This record gives sequence, C-alpha cells and structure tokens, in this order.
Amino acid sequence: MAIFSMNISIVSKSNGKSAVNSSAYIHRSKFKSESFGETFDYSRYKQDEPIHSEILLPKNAPSKFQNPQELWNSVELVEKNSNAQLSRRIILALPAELSADENKSLLRDYVQSTFVDEGMCADMAIHFDQHNPHAHILLTTRPLTEKGAWGSKERKTYALDELGKRIPILDGQGNQKIGSHGRKMWKRELTESTNWNNPKNAEIWREKWANTCNERLKEFNTSIDHRSYKRQGLNIEPTIHAGYSRIRQKFNRTVMKSRDLMNGMVEELKVLKTQILAFVNEPEINYIDTFPADWTQLDIDHYCCDRDIAWSLRVQALNYDGVEPDEEYYLEFCKEYAPTPENLAKWKERNEREQQEKLDREQSEFQKRMLEQRPAEQSEKEKISEFTSKKLQRSRDDDFEI
Repeated sequence: MAIFSMNISIVSKSNGKSAVNSSAYIHRSKFKSESFGETFDYSRYKQDEPIHSEILLPKNAPSKFQNPQELWNSVELVEKNSNAQLSRRIILALPAELSADENKSLLRDYVQSTFVDEGMCADMAIHFDQHNPHAHILLTTRPLTEKGAWGSKERKTYALDELGKRIPILDGQGNQKIGSHGRKMWKRELTESTNWNNPKNAEIWREKWANTCNERLKEFNTSIDHRSYKRQGLNIEPTIHAGYSRIRQKFNRTVMKSRDLMNGMVEELKVLKTQILAFVNEPEINYIDTFPADWTQLDIDHYCCDRDIAWSLRVQALNYDGVEPDEEYYLEFCKEYAPTPENLAKWKERNEREQQEKLDREQSEFQKRMLEQRPAEQSEKEKISEFTSKKLQRSRDDDFEI
C-alpha cells in the first residue's frame, strides 16, 4: 500500500557531518573525503544495496560531477565555514504498487523537474525492498556559475523602502553620504542568491511529490496525501514511519548480541572441558583447597583471581597463534600455579613487592605535587611581604611629613 513519507534534513559541518559520508552510505560504497581526511566504507552492507543510483546535473555542471565522490569532495573543499551547509538530504517512501522500473522513472521525473531544473545537483539512490521501498536524494546547496564553477550563496542588493525605492545612507546632518569616487551611498543588505532555503519550499516539494505519485497511482485506485491527518480533517492517530531498515537493525543487533554470547559460552566450555580432562587424567593435582592455615580468605581469593587471569591470558595468546591448549598443557599450568610452599611464598613476595611499588609511586607523585605547589606559595609569600613593606614605608613617610 502506498504511503506518504518524506524526511528533509541538512548535512552540515556544524554537527560534524560529511557529504561524502552521506553519499557513500546511500550508494553502499567506499569513498574518501579529502576535506575530512577520512575513508567511509559501507561496501560491506551488501544486503541493502541500491537497485539504482544516478546523478542528475544541470546543464552548466562539469561532467566529472557524474562521479559522486568527485561531486561531494568538490562541495566539501569549497565550503570553508565551520557551520557550512554541505547538502540537503531527502528520504522518501516509494509507492509499493509500482515496479522497480516505474519507480525509477517516477523519481527521475520528480527530481529533474523539482530540483535539477532549479540549478541543483542531485545524487539519488533507490533501495527497493518489498517491505520498505524508498529513495535517498542528496542535493547541493551552492549554485553553479554559467562556466560550471561554484558560485556564491549570498549577494549584496540594495535595501528598499515601503515604496520600493533605495534607502540612502545619511550622515550626522541628515545628508546623504558621498563615497570616495563621488558616488552617492545607498544601504545594502545580504540576500541569498537562490530561494532554495525558503522554509515554504518543504510544503511545495511535499505537495509536488504527492501529486506526481498520484498521477501514476490512478490505475490502482489509490492515492497519497502530503497533509497531516489533522489538516485532512481525519480523526486518526498519527504513527511514526519506522521503516523496514530500522526493524532489521534492531533484529541484527539482537542477533549479534546472541552470537557474541554464544561465542563466549563456547570459549568458556572449551576451557572448562580442558580443566575437566586434566583433573580426570591426574586427579592428585588439587590446587584449590590446599592453602596454608594462616592465609585469610582475602589472600585465597586474591591468589585464585591472579591464577584465573593468568590462565585466560595464556589461552588468548595461544588462540591468537592458532593453538588450542590441551589437557597436558593445562596440567603443566596447574603445576606452575599449584599452592606449594615455594609457589605461595613467591606469590606473596611478588604481591607485597607490587603493593610497596604502588605506595612508593603514590608517595613520589605526592611529593612531586608538593614541589610544584611550593614555588606558587613562595611567590605569594613574596608578594605579601612586598605589599607589607610598601605599606609600612608609606606609613613612615606620612609620619615624617607630619
């Protein structure tokens, strides 16, 4: 069923966006931004590749702009301001009743007559899925000159009064100022060189898209309306157009979390299997319950934690080299960490040494901070002493004058 959905937004530098990134995304390609110095790669998203992509250009545009990477790199290089608008982005739903070829023709006619004929360059891509057929359109925001170079977004024009006459610039006596070349000075103002940023355009573009679609949907006895339910006089609760891609993203996130959880469980089972086989083959190795009587539970927990971390790191290192530890390897590891008097003494000595090194490091940092503060305190004392001596000298001078 055909639905109306059109989202219009701006790709701007002020929020850290890149037009090259936006184009790479809708084309599911790998583009490099010369201005940002980054490479944006969306080529791995093969499950949602566009069935059709095309760039429509005005007659005065250079032919190299048929390459989207060339077009948007040129846009980003000419936009110097930190809050510059790089492109206008439109996402709209395509009628599900029309075939892929019919939607291509529909979109091309709409973009050509609405945007390209007005002087904009249009980069568009169609993602045709039976659940959510839609199109992405990226539009330039800076006009082109007749020679194909980027023009100015703003221009100076004469300010006009209510009667449509130019407003003079007056001096303090109320006379019109005269410029350096003997010319009269008139008030000027900056105006946009195009009307592309006019807020009223959104309504015009939305209505034109609805009318263009309805011409193709007559044979299906259905239509769409760009107006809200309230403006149509319908008592229907509006809904948010989530789109199939958003549902798929949520599903993919759930799948990825489940996959990560399963992979983690598999690795834990491998380690547990190795441990079980080791105990079965050599049950006399019991390195868990034979700690000295004078050890506290905290000492035991600390030792077991260090042992488990050491085994995990050992397994990761072996897996990185493509080796899976077997029960014989684990038996050797158990012997290394068996709580014999020698191993326990080494561990306790190492633990105490680490604690002492930590205390020494903290004390060294504290002393360093104190030394850094002393010059400031000394300088402050000198300032107070100097101020006191000057005040005392002034008091003596006053007494002398009396």
